[in-house]
Amino acid sequence: VLYAALCRNQDHASSEITSTSTYSYPFAFQHVHGIEITQALHDIGISSLEKGIEKGLFSLPPDDNDNDNTIGIDAVHVDHDHEPTVTLHLGPANELSSVLNQADIIFSYSTVFPTKGFDPDLGAMILSKEWSQMLAQHCKKDCVVITTDRALDPVYGWELMHKLDVDNPKLFGSTGYVSILRK
Repeated sequence: VLYAALCRNQDHASSEITSTSTYSYPFAFQHVHGIEITQALHDIGISSLEKGIEKGLFSLPPDDNDNDNTIGIDAVHVDHDHEPTVTLHLGPANELSSVLNQADIIFSYSTVFPTKGFDPDLGAMILSKEWSQMLAQHCKKDCVVITTDRALDPVYGWELMHKLDVDNPKLFGSTGYVSILRK
């Protein structure tokens, strides 16, 4: 679902996103990357994409690589001149700077990541220096990062644009934080 939402045609994506957000995306996303540090969760991601292949939602690219740590999937039901891609990577995010520095948008399920404490001005727990600074160093200007239950630290150039409370039955709810890098 996230992949389909990110790869919609330009007109639909722009009107959909700008109607609910103060940040405008002038394009549909052509390349979607996932990074997972644990083999078990990486395997779940690959399994999910393989189920999408079986259902006809994705197809393997003709030049599929044999690297066990990366799988690439091409979408087949998206109306673009160039087909969008999904690529899953296994490893620590700080070792995949080539992926991060090309990203326009990043989602990080950061509910259990360490914090530096609560910021009363933002009304949020703030992610530790380890994450806030690392993402600021590796991401390009205007990159949007969505985090869960922790906001990125503004000290490193992150501006909190929006927060949204969402259902998360395992945690009795979560808050999503949408930040943009203004460095």
